[in-house]
Parts: sequence; C-alpha cells; structure tokens
Amino acid sequence: MEILEKVKANLPSDVISRTELEGSEIIVYTKDREFFKAHEDIVRAAVSEIKKRIEVRLESNLCIDKEATKETIKKLVPEDAKIREIYFEPERSLVIIVAEKPGLVIGRGGETFRQIRAETLWVPRIERVPSVKSDVINGIRKVIHDEVKFRKEFLNKIGERIFTDRKTNRDWIRIIPLGGFREVGRSCLLIETPKSKVLIDCGVKVGGTNSDMYPILNAKEFDPNDLDAVIISHAHLDHCGCVPYLYEYGYQGPLYCTVPTLDLFALLSLDYIDVMQKSMSTPLFTAKGVKEAVKHSIPLEYGEVSDVAPDVRLTFQNAGHILGSALVHLHIGEGMHNIVYALDQKFGKTTLLDPAFTDFQRV
Repeated sequence: MEILEKVKANLPSDVISRTELEGSEIIVYTKDREFFKAHEDIVRAAVSEIKKRIEVRLESNLCIDKEATKETIKKLVPEDAKIREIYFEPERSLVIIVAEKPGLVIGRGGETFRQIRAETLWVPRIERVPSVKSDVINGIRKVIHDEVKFRKEFLNKIGERIFTDRKTNRDWIRIIPLGGFREVGRSCLLIETPKSKVLIDCGVKVGGTNSDMYPILNAKEFDPNDLDAVIISHAHLDHCGCVPYLYEYGYQGPLYCTVPTLDLFALLSLDYIDVMQKSMSTPLFTAKGVKEAVKHSIPLEYGEVSDVAPDVRLTFQNAGHILGSALVHLHIGEGMHNIVYALDQKFGKTTLLDPAFTDFQRV
C-alpha cells in the first residue's frame, strides 16, 4: 500500500520488521531495541512529512517478562495513581494500565509514560477506572479487550479502507437530513463527499409513534453497506438510540465517539431494551446489536484528529452538554470544506463541565 511505502521511505529501512494499519494509525514494528527507545525525533520528522500518525512498537517476543513489567510499572508509578489492573495484548505489544488517576501514570509532560516504555519495552495504554461501579461498563471493557484478534483484523481493514484511493462518480458534497431537523428527536445526518459516506448520529424519538420514532433509513440515498463511518455526538437516545439497529441489519464498519459516550451509550441502549420489553413493546434491536457496536467502536479524545474515510478527517470538541458530549468537526478533502455538526451545547461553565469549544478556524 502506498502510505506504508511512504512510511518505510521516511524511516531507516534496517530497523523495520513490518508495518501495519490500525484504523487511521500506522504501526511500525521493530526488532531493534535501541531504535525503539530513541525513535521519537525520527518518527516526528516522518509524521511531519506524510501528515499521518505513526506509532513504533517492539516485537512482543523482545519485550521484557510480563511479571517483571508489572513490577517495573508499580515501581515507576506513584501509589496515588491507584492502579487497579495491568494486563497485556501481546498481539499488539501493548500493556494496558487501568488506574483511578491516569494523569499520574502519564506523568508530567509524559515523563512516566516514556519511562515505562523504555524500561519494559511494551507500549503503555492507560485507562481510567470507571467512576461508577457497573457490571455493564466492566463488560464493555471486557468485550473490547477479549476480542483482541477480531479488533486487530478489524482495525487493519478500516485502515485499508481509509488509505486506499477510491474512484466514484461524485464530485460534490451533499448533506442529507434523515431525522432531527425541525423536530426534537431521531437526529440523523448523512454526509456524502466525493469519496465517502459518513453518518452522524442515529437516534430515536422517545415517545414518538411508529411513523416518526426512527430516522428515515429507507431513503434511497441510504445504504448501511456504503457507510465508511458512523459517528455519535453524545449518549442521549435521540442521538444514539438507533445505532445498535444498524449493526443488526448490515453495517459492519467503525463507530466513532468519545470514551465516556461509549460507556453511556451501551448503558442507555441496554436500558432502552429493558424499558421497551416492560412496556410490552418489541425493541428495535437486541443486546447483540449493542455488543457489536461496542466491538466496532473506535473511541477518540477531544482534539484528536483522525482520518475516518479516504477524504474525511474527524475531530471531536467539547460540547459542554453532558459527559463526553462533542461537537463534530469534519475536514473534507484538502480543506475543500470544514463542516461542524453543532447540536446540544452549552456555552457557560458549570460545576461539572467546561463550556463548549468555539475556536474553530474555518467552518
């Protein structure tokens, strides 16, 4: 693939053992311990050249012993971080550290993170312990980490779709409302670009009738098999209540949202099934659809720029509405268009949340 060849051309050829795609991220595996420990400047120059994210990992058989790694992490990280769990994904050379205070695991300016990486030779992934004890949220994390083989293959396929040039007969951008416009509920927006199709939100109208409860998914422009990505702005049912339905009826692509949104989305979706059953109504989807959505999720942080389709880059910014809520910024083409899906938002600071982000340079 062309993008992987560009990466190889910008890095020393004798240190690369293989290159892979994980969604929009390019993973470079090496057998050279010294390059792994001191690759940052070289990789930074390569990223500047090709404008894509690159992560270097050591082949897992060269990383230090798992038990020794755990001891090293406990030695380097302050007790105040309150590490609850450490486990490994050797298929991806990752060590996952679950802590109550992730910032202390990262350290000032990322210093502790870099120490862990240099001394253990594993690449750390740091997760926050859920603030509320919940079997459902624990189940969400378990689904993602138990499906390592599936996730690795899935992310590779997504990367191939993103970075493979695509020819279509479209040379325009079209925004197609499928629900939520001039009404409260069932928010759903289809965006077609010259090379991609992206769906933002897919909600239900709580308390609506069968004729107006769900988005207009029978529109001739909509086909779940054509979608490159589904994006959830936040975890209220009028924005995400129909997403599991997509996974039960044909969609197998990625679901992008923030980390809190993923947890809340799963909780709400399972609760929605329960409420529908108790009211003697047939739910639109089952727990299987919720699980499939979680398996296909790619959580992103605020401000993290991520390619989600051949000509679309996504950035979430804080909406100040609920925990994890986001304004959705889409950068299309090489600056051809910049679209912000601005929905439920709050511009004043509250005790719980910062105000909505407004510093968009071009919209």
